[in-house]
Amino acid sequence: MIQTCCAGWLVFTRRLLAVLGRGVRDSLSPVMHNHMFKLNGMNYLYTWIDIPERALERFMEIARKDIYYGLNVTIPYKEKIVSYIEYLDTHSSSIGAVNTILFTDHGAYGYNTDYEAILKAVGDRIGRCGDAIIIGAGGSAKAAVYALNLLKCVSVYVVNRTFSRAAELCSSRRVFNCEPVDVGSLRSITVGEVSAIVSAVPSQAIDDLGLLNASGGILDLFKPDVVVDLSYRPPCTKIVVESARRGIETVNGLEILSRQGAYAWRYWFGRDVDWRDMYNVILSESTNRYGDKCLNMVKPSIEVP
Repeated sequence: MIQTCCAGWLVFTRRLLAVLGRGVRDSLSPVMHNHMFKLNGMNYLYTWIDIPERALERFMEIARKDIYYGLNVTIPYKEKIVSYIEYLDTHSSSIGAVNTILFTDHGAYGYNTDYEAILKAVGDRIGRCGDAIIIGAGGSAKAAVYALNLLKCVSVYVVNRTFSRAAELCSSRRVFNCEPVDVGSLRSITVGEVSAIVSAVPSQAIDDLGLLNASGGILDLFKPDVVVDLSYRPPCTKIVVESARRGIETVNGLEILSRQGAYAWRYWFGRDVDWRDMYNVILSESTNRYGDKCLNMVKPSIEVP
């Protein structure tokens, strides 16, 4: 069954946008984009679509029929959605994952703004990129590897619960220059200066993988310059909080969500909008939902361009 919010808006031809995935009812994307529509005086509505994989093809058939203007795509469909899109830009085609879709009379166009968000957020905080570690091997991890390759990091290591998935990701040397690492072997790898650790898994997975144990956790082991967590529910994830406590520069999931959302507007509307406008509204909403116990600790410098 396709579950959606605000179905009555379907009568508005190509005025509807949504985040597509599983477990998206509490996504902050509708809050963020609807705020920007109001701020810019635009008559659009952004909602959520929660569907099982078996309904994905049928939904895309419906969506392209003068109903949806665009979509964001999240877990678990960033890779699966590619086969239902007629036109991919160079970056999304190389990555093999899409998180932004524009519907037109000519077909669906797919883009990846995750890599752009990571590229800018990390690039603004470091100089020369040393080594980097990615946790995860899904669509978001692919975008992270792609971004860190563009930053010319010396070596990029991909750590995943299932080693074969990390190995598969890194086997495509034409696109992804990285080394797969088994979780159990992580402590034994030889690295230089670690510029960045990027978590591209749900927040609970960090604990499940045992990567933040009291002694010898990855933060103390590698001492990265910056830690990025793509998860934002809640925004105060353990890896972000523990990084902040150690004085490590942090990029929380709210910032990545805001940055990728701002880049999506370029593809949807040809407009440049300030990601900080998006960040401020979802920071406020996150405070209401999760409390402000640690949000001041993980809040990025809003002066970051």
